[in-house]
Amino acid sequence: MFGETKSKENQKRVSLASLSEVRLSYTLYNSSSLFVETSQRIARPSQGSVGTRIIGGRIAGRQVKNLPEPVIITFTPLQSFLSEDVKGVTCVFWDFEAEAGQGAWSTEGCENMPGETKERYTCACNHLTNFALLFFQDLYGVGFGGHRKPLEAITIVGCVVSIVCLVLTITILAFIVTRGDKRRTRTGHAKNQLLVLINLCVALLATLIIFLAGINRTASPIGCMVVAALLHYFLLASLMWMAVEAVNIYRAVVHVFDHVSGNFIIKAGAVAWGFPLVATLSTAGPSSLYRYRMDKSCWLAREPLIYAFLIPAGLILLFNLLVFILVMRKLVREEKTQKELRGADAIEVDRQWIIRQIRRACSIMALFGLTWVFGFFVIDEERHVVFAYLFCIFNTLQGLFIFIFHCVMREDMKEWRKKLTCWKKIVCIGKKDVYHVNKSKSLSSSAQMP
Repeated sequence: MFGETKSKENQKRVSLASLSEVRLSYTLYNSSSLFVETSQRIARPSQGSVGTRIIGGRIAGRQVKNLPEPVIITFTPLQSFLSEDVKGVTCVFWDFEAEAGQGAWSTEGCENMPGETKERYTCACNHLTNFALLFFQDLYGVGFGGHRKPLEAITIVGCVVSIVCLVLTITILAFIVTRGDKRRTRTGHAKNQLLVLINLCVALLATLIIFLAGINRTASPIGCMVVAALLHYFLLASLMWMAVEAVNIYRAVVHVFDHVSGNFIIKAGAVAWGFPLVATLSTAGPSSLYRYRMDKSCWLAREPLIYAFLIPAGLILLFNLLVFILVMRKLVREEKTQKELRGADAIEVDRQWIIRQIRRACSIMALFGLTWVFGFFVIDEERHVVFAYLFCIFNTLQGLFIFIFHCVMREDMKEWRKKLTCWKKIVCIGKKDVYHVNKSKSLSSSAQMP
């Protein structure tokens, strides 16, 4: 777990061209706290991290560079970087003149030697200074290159927009459920739909807030573990409530006359909130036996990610996709039947029909979370950048889509807007009438004046 050079001693004498003898010294740093880039003072999971001890070689009073034969350094990574989460490794040295004299890691004059393994890495540099290895162990992967910052910006902006929209959605839906006129919400599937949607919005809202507030809080190991566990729990809960949405819509559309159980929400809540709790506790609890979270971000390590998140998420999304196909098939057939019975203008009916189907598909996809499928294609080496953009855009904006399709475009919301518009018109007309009456009075008064 330390750097080695060709020298076996910490100090030795070397002969220079001038035939004078000087002392070559080596320094081994156990921590990288003295070598922090200005841009890294705000931690980001997509930046490279020093994964070895830092070894420095120098000759007092002399600057050694452009050596004809490179200095060979062999590193053994720190224990926390001996994992398959590592996406790339780069040989670097500390350039004291970079960043306006504040210093930064640089690759100039250093290169990775072939034959590296997970336990040993070899670097060749043509100068003497402080050497180390940067390990890339991030959320987006090193393969995104120049796309990293746009992806981060899209993620942050999308999360903030969705948080605002989800808060508005929860507030409005809660008001609809508890308002005086409850005839629409007291009936079967409609009431269940509102309650399921509120639970889904709560789970998504908690996920987004925890992600923005804690994904980079790696300074506290316990706090980072808690953040990873909470993200694990609320993400699974969100997916489970999407599956409940699928079941509820299937029962409402396909089984039109299906009996609606009075305790459907209670049973659904027990499963949708309970299963993620069991999955999270069963993986985070025995974390001393394996790595539960990544070291450079508060998210699941490889094994828990695959077995405790990706597999359940994949099964849920597959189920939701099948239900989506069945529901859309049923809706399209019914729409075609009604179109034949109406006998209206074919072109206009077809245009309206297409618009309705697109709106329905987008509405249902927002509830079922089918855009999460893009995340499974990010690992594709050739097309992962495209799917990364699709994943970041559609998933971070899921709250916005839910707000538009299931709040703003609700029938009762449209009625309220119509009533509000009519009320404004009445107020405006009333003001105009008052103005005309006052004007008439003033005119009659002036006419009576001598």
